[in-house]
Amino acid sequence: MVSERRARRWLRVSARGNATSWWGFRARGAWRRLSGAVLLEGDPQAVALLSGTARDGGHPRRKDAGEVIAERWHATGDPELRQVVLDTGALAPEGLARLRTAALHGRLADLWPAEQANAAHDLLLDPDPVVRDSAEATCAAATGQVARALWRIASRPFERPRADPPVPADLPPLTSVLLRSPAPPPAGVLTALWASWLRSPDERLLTALSAWQAPAPREPERGASLVVLEPDASRLAGAATRDALFRAATRTRHPLGDMARRKILAALSPELVEALCDAALSDLALVPLCVEKRLAPKDPVRRVVFFLLTGQLDQYRGMDPDGRLLELAYASADRETRTLLQRAMRATGGLDLVRVLVGRDRRTRIPEMDEAELTYLARQLAARGEWPQLWSTVQDVAPSIGLGLMGLFGDWVPRDEDGRRVFEMMRRADPESGRRSVRGLTDWWPAISHSSRIQFHGRVNDVSFAPDAPLLAIAGTHQVAGVVDLTQGRLIERYDCFNSSVGYVVHTGGGSFVAGERTNNGQAPCRLVRCAGGGNKVLHREPGPLTALTLRTTDGAFAAGTRKGRILLGAPDGTVEVVPLQKLGLHPWRDWPRAVTAHLESGRLAVLARELAVTDGTAGEVLARGDGGMIIGRAVFTGPDSLVVASKRGTVQQLGRDGRRLVPGAVNAGMVRGLEALPGRDEVVLVDERGQILVLDARSLEQQWTSEPGKTWASVTSAHLSPKGEFLAIGYDEGYTDLYDLRTWTLPSLISRPLVACVPADLGVVAGARTARDLPAQAREYLGILHDLLEYRFRFDIEIGRTGDLAALSAGEYDISL
Repeated sequence: MVSERRARRWLRVSARGNATSWWGFRARGAWRRLSGAVLLEGDPQAVALLSGTARDGGHPRRKDAGEVIAERWHATGDPELRQVVLDTGALAPEGLARLRTAALHGRLADLWPAEQANAAHDLLLDPDPVVRDSAEATCAAATGQVARALWRIASRPFERPRADPPVPADLPPLTSVLLRSPAPPPAGVLTALWASWLRSPDERLLTALSAWQAPAPREPERGASLVVLEPDASRLAGAATRDALFRAATRTRHPLGDMARRKILAALSPELVEALCDAALSDLALVPLCVEKRLAPKDPVRRVVFFLLTGQLDQYRGMDPDGRLLELAYASADRETRTLLQRAMRATGGLDLVRVLVGRDRRTRIPEMDEAELTYLARQLAARGEWPQLWSTVQDVAPSIGLGLMGLFGDWVPRDEDGRRVFEMMRRADPESGRRSVRGLTDWWPAISHSSRIQFHGRVNDVSFAPDAPLLAIAGTHQVAGVVDLTQGRLIERYDCFNSSVGYVVHTGGGSFVAGERTNNGQAPCRLVRCAGGGNKVLHREPGPLTALTLRTTDGAFAAGTRKGRILLGAPDGTVEVVPLQKLGLHPWRDWPRAVTAHLESGRLAVLARELAVTDGTAGEVLARGDGGMIIGRAVFTGPDSLVVASKRGTVQQLGRDGRRLVPGAVNAGMVRGLEALPGRDEVVLVDERGQILVLDARSLEQQWTSEPGKTWASVTSAHLSPKGEFLAIGYDEGYTDLYDLRTWTLPSLISRPLVACVPADLGVVAGARTARDLPAQAREYLGILHDLLEYRFRFDIEIGRTGDLAALSAGEYDISL
């Protein structure tokens, strides 16, 4: 034990000198010896001296003395030292000792840093009751970073473990304290607490969550928490939270399920009943609630579906004994519901499944049925021995599906000879080969198929398709014009009644066409001539060459332009009205129409001179004008108020009408020699000077398809579509015309389409496709089956191969002397 005299001397010396003096050095040594006597030995003499120094406000080391005493109390728990700590307000310098002394003085909230939150468990279990009470009060009232740190520690018992055991019966002290806190925890901890209660319900946790009245901030816990906290059942049953309420009601082994079911019944309304029944069809856990409370949809059709799919067979049979309501329900159901109904119907027995599947109009229903439904229907018909109905069904579905059904027939064959031929052809085909053909054709098929080439003796200036027959009118440079039958590949009419080269021709239908003469001499007279049935009639004489000719209405009216600066408007009966360009605000003495194009439905004309003018069908009023910033060489209407135009240098623009102006839109570059609009497709076809074909979107001018580059040195002189857009003819200065079949554009959708949804025109599409030169052999076999099925199907409706869209162009290359 240190003597009192020595201890006092150490204390006296420790107060002398500064840090760098000799006395300062002695003072530090004396202080170490005195504080060591307290901390290591607990010497009462030293303790008494330091206690006095701690109270003495004038001693230089009074703070150090207090820290020494506080540390000694923390280490020993001596009650006398505790009193000294209380009397002096001493604080330990660091660690748990500092927190304990701060708690003893009621200053824990001010002196507790967030990084020491782990000390909470020790403080709450401290042997000193004052420290415990202070720690509990501080934890309950903590805010900011300390609160977040404490909650992270307290929520560990509720974090998701690998296996989900229940929450421990004895919670850690900190967790118990914070669960009694009046303020809710941070968002992340709150979500974890809700998730823990949903996994393993704990009454203590639910009590705290209910007291806080704070729902989880994010799904899926948020919906469940609202079911617990929302007192208004009708609000909970609203559209925003209804799904969460239904999900909660499916939890049969959790308190949440009971809460949700009680609130559903408290908020029952017709709208909620309908929604609940819909949800029950997706989640069968809701069915017991509907059955117990006898809830079902109000609409009879939906009600029978609900009864059948939820296994309430007695209610179903009582409501729909003959299956008529179920038939209506099946017809309007989506694919998923139909599959569920099929399973339910098979389980019930006693239902006429065939009638339910196809209804009373098989041809209307089959296009809506998927392959699984069609296969099921076919097997039902085969099981009942209804072979004619099964054969009719095979003829209604897509061939790729029908081929797979041929094995159901056994020994049965159709009675009629044509039917037996088609039946045996399908029976010999490999079903899997048919499926591969469909996939291959879809990937391989080109948008435009080259059909044939017509070789003429002499330059072809212009061509024009007849609007009502597979005929092509041709204008030749040697004062001759004629008509080619495209299905036979031969010239059927020839006219040599012209005085000059025939520069333009337009077929007006009804077996007649109009031709316009053209010369290089701007002063030589030229004529408009109508040719029909071997005869001809001069419709107009013009003191100069014609520069343009086009059909302007669907009833055969036409329009022409002349080098003298005039527009010629021809009526269907052949009368011609002359309109000078100055009527359109243009200058006839220095300008003339290079081209004229028409919008057939509205009759509007676009006149292309040095600038573009859009006029009505009488050329009496200019509706809009514009040049797109370039000299326009070609134009085509894509709508009554929109055009696609091209300059001679190849710049392509889309022009839209804005009041009386034509405003440029998208631009695409290409050397254009032909420009046509595809009817009903919102697309345009461009042909460049070497015969390459491009298909562009009419609005954006984005490229949709392109052919291989032209492999000829011949130059394109004209390119025209047939009126319905089925065929494209491209004329060349070397004396030949290439024909393309555009109907094959629809082939990828046609080959997988149910035959019941096909029309006679589809036979022409298939016929044209079969002439493609690079068609794979396997695909050719499938197209042959499709062609024979369509031909057999429409055998009584049309004369195959001669009229309208059914025309099959004569394939190959043939020479015609014009």
